[in-house]
Amino acid sequence: MITAQSVLIVEDDFSFREALMEFLVETGGFLPVGVGTLAEARRLLDFGPRFDSVILDVHLPDGDGFGFCIRLRDRGHRMPVIMLTGSATEADVARGLDAGADDYIAKPFRVCDLIARLQPFPAF
Repeated sequence: MITAQSVLIVEDDFSFREALMEFLVETGGFLPVGVGTLAEARRLLDFGPRFDSVILDVHLPDGDGFGFCIRLRDRGHRMPVIMLTGSATEADVARGLDAGADDYIAKPFRVCDLIARLQPFPAF
């Protein structure tokens, strides 16, 4: 039996976040939870359920995703983090990966690329 993957989406654009969550539910295999601030994400990660992965925007109303990703790693969180953002310069990508993100996807993006990156590696 395959269990659905829980995905925390940290994105301040409400419409985009809701559409992404709906798409992840419809594709099957995902249980997304969306928040619009780093404070909400921090509370969930510290006191809520365990997440299999995090989709993280860079520009948020209460801080930036780069620093948040560093704090996640410093606190021992090892789930995959995918930065999904409109900040697409080479410097931004390098900064995101240096902060501990596992991947960096620039908007606009192809949804199939995001889904492929969220899929777990098959067991051999």
